[in-house]
Amino acid sequence: MRTLLLLAAATLDWDLAEECRLNCETLWHLTCKIFRDQPDEKVHITLQSLRESLDELGKVQEEETLKIEIEEVALSFNGISDNTAYEDMVDTRPKSTIFQENKIVRRMSI
Repeated sequence: MRTLLLLAAATLDWDLAEECRLNCETLWHLTCKIFRDQPDEKVHITLQSLRESLDELGKVQEEETLKIEIEEVALSFNGISDNTAYEDMVDTRPKSTIFQENKIVRRMSI
């Protein structure tokens, strides 16, 4: 399972990374079923560690998928480059900056 996690995290091929993560998820569920009544705490600690790694990898893949989808939509509408597509469609500035800019706009519009 750790090998699949490492491969998923290291590869630049999104499809391969997703396949590795899904295979690892399947193995994790099967292993949990096999060892659910196991009194050895090391087994449960190891499975918990693997679960945390799987969850973290899943979040990273979700973020990358969202970024790719935003870039594809932006490119299809505007022909925007990869980096600016994400930045234009998702405001990555700190919330305080956004709030201050909105406050200025409100003052100007009154």
